[in-house]
Amino acid sequence: MIATVVRALGGRLSLWLAVSHGVSGAEALPEEHVVVEVDSSVPDAEQTESWVENRAQGSLKRLLTPLDAGDEVRISVAGTPYDYQVSVVLVHRGVELPADEQPRVLMCSCGSNELLVEIGQMVRDGGQVIVEAARREREEAERAAVEEARARAEAQRMLEQQAARAEQARLENERYAPTGLGWAGIGVLGVGGAVIASGSIMAAIDDSRVEGPGYLERRWTGAGRVLIGIGVTAAVGGATALIVDVIRCRRWKGSCRRRETAARGRSGYLLRRHDSRAILQSDKRAILSPSVSTHRPSGGR
Repeated sequence: MIATVVRALGGRLSLWLAVSHGVSGAEALPEEHVVVEVDSSVPDAEQTESWVENRAQGSLKRLLTPLDAGDEVRISVAGTPYDYQVSVVLVHRGVELPADEQPRVLMCSCGSNELLVEIGQMVRDGGQVIVEAARREREEAERAAVEEARARAEAQRMLEQQAARAEQARLENERYAPTGLGWAGIGVLGVGGAVIASGSIMAAIDDSRVEGPGYLERRWTGAGRVLIGIGVTAAVGGATALIVDVIRCRRWKGSCRRRETAARGRSGYLLRRHDSRAILQSDKRAILSPSVSTHRPSGGR
């Protein structure tokens, strides 16, 4: 009986000494990070709860990285001096950490002073575990964001490739549309063909001689050959221009049609602009011109 009383008095005395040399409440972290529950079997349970809470808050304050909102260290104390049982539960953002990350139950055959030291160490280690869990969570969120951005970029790239292939197929199925160079080549080619035909006809005519007071010789062969040469040159030039236009339009698919479409768009814009100006001018004249009165003055014939 006497030994039990001495143990109880020694426990209270050591608890008072630990708190007097520990961390004050003014230096503590906000209380929402620490939840303390002391069993009624502990001597001076209410006072012990206050001392444990102050020690736990002081331990969390020494962490290099503060806890996030919703993080908690839940401490349960039971037993009597030299027979304490302490359990700590770690909570991150309102959710308890997995069992393999939770601290083991402390069975302390110690006085109150040693109990507070053990609790402070457990809380400090537990707070570090919560900080590491938060770090892993942020890294996973960052990796997920990177993967999502990469997936979006890949999907966008595939859509662009599909659109490009569809555009390529559409352009390949379009018929050739000559540009100005192509039409010029067609025209020169046609003129050259006509000149070649004319020269061929002239070259086929035999030379003739007209008798009279004098005589006149008509020679068609030379002139026909000259026309044939001119026609061939023109036809070659026209064909070359046409071939260049065809190759250019096939190499840069749709460029000819795009230029024509742009030209039509510009002409349509100019036409609409001209029409709008005409309408504005007519409205302006209608506003500024004096109105004609149809009232016939009274009196007189």
